[in-house]
Amino acid sequence: MRDPQNIVQEIKEAIKFHERKYLPRIITCLWITDDNFAHNRKWAMSVLQAIIDNKIKYNFAVQARYEIGFDKEMLKLIVSVISIIKQINPDL
Repeated sequence: MRDPQNIVQEIKEAIKFHERKYLPRIITCLWITDDNFAHNRKWAMSVLQAIIDNKIKYNFAVQARYEIGFDKEMLKLIVSVISIIKQINPDL
């Protein structure tokens, strides 16, 4: 498994790349697409916490298996990520 800080650094680089003015973006959303994202719960929680701790303000979408919806603690972190997003886009 990759280090959560390494993932956060890659997210920051992707955001910086796509925020360049000469590269227009229709959709500004970072997709985390991994059906196994929550398979290793401890790792997934640390990735979400690293996103929160780094105050990354960007639109996120996580594609994961449905079981993630049964994990209240995981959902709480996801809601925290969403609340950070709402600071930059209150219409969500």
